[in-house]
Amino acid sequence: MEKNDVVVKIIEAVIDTKINDYTQNLFNLGLDSLGVLKLVTLIEDELKIEIDDNDLTIENMSSVNAVIKLVNKYYV
Repeated sequence: MEKNDVVVKIIEAVIDTKINDYTQNLFNLGLDSLGVLKLVTLIEDELKIEIDDNDLTIENMSSVNAVIKLVNKYYV
């Protein structure tokens, strides 16, 4: 499975919603601060990366596209 697909599946599992529009605001779909922590932990575990705390911003967690962009920063 492609890393972007993994990210999408993790996000969908955390917010318990199927996402068709990757620009849609995840916070409007129910993502909250605990969900962000769960999301980051699952992504780090699944993709074997470590996301810096400074990158855990509302902007970086705001949409599927934003999360994928953040993951790509760490995925070499």
